Amino acid sequence: PGGQHQTLSNKPDNAILANHPHPREIAGRRRADLRLGLLDSSDSVHYAPDMAQGSGIEWTEATWNPVAGCTPISPGCLNCYAARMALRLEHISESGCAKYKGTAKRSKNGRPVFTGRINLDYDALELPRRWRKGRRIFVNSMSDLFHENVPAAFVRDVFKVMNDCPQHQFQVLTKRPDHALELADSVRWTPNIWLGTSVENAMYIHRIETLRLI
Repeated sequence: PGGQHQTLSNKPDNAILANHPHPREIAGRRRADLRLGLLDSSDSVHYAPDMAQGSGIEWTEATWNPVAGCTPISPGCLNCYAARMALRLEHISESGCAKYKGTAKRSKNGRPVFTGRINLDYDALELPRRWRKGRRIFVNSMSDLFHENVPAAFVRDVFKVMNDCPQHQFQVLTKRPDHALELADSVRWTPNIWLGTSVENAMYIHRIETLRLI
């Protein structure tokens, strides 16, 4: 249910996810998608790691997900890719996927949506420290670091890792810059942290103005 968060202790996500999924993993993902009704049998889908040293997102080089789960907040959340992926991942019985349990469901019209449940993965916190070569890292591609149910202490833990890894550029994207502003003075904004916001239409252009205050 909404308003909850859960801490998890799993093996680090990169222990099982590499730049290119194994064919057996791809087959398993496709079977799970078909069983959940996320795909038709005729669909052709490219499966990339949900969290790994490589990323299919053109503007980043890696993803890092110490938080899983979110809550729809505006029209830009419609057809969220992360909700669809979370619904699939919670049915995969492999290390690193347990964090997605209960974070997504199907809406009345069948569309995958986030439930509001937030799961914290403390083991995943250390992942960037293991990457010695610098890279651009998308932080919480499967959540929003500034979701109201992510404890402020955990946000500070995430920032501490980013502060301690100057070899990386961390890309933090949020639809909640107002909450980011509330926490801004309690964290250290080192030059390797990039903060951005989503503006899906003119009604949400105020997010840019809030971002400028941080």
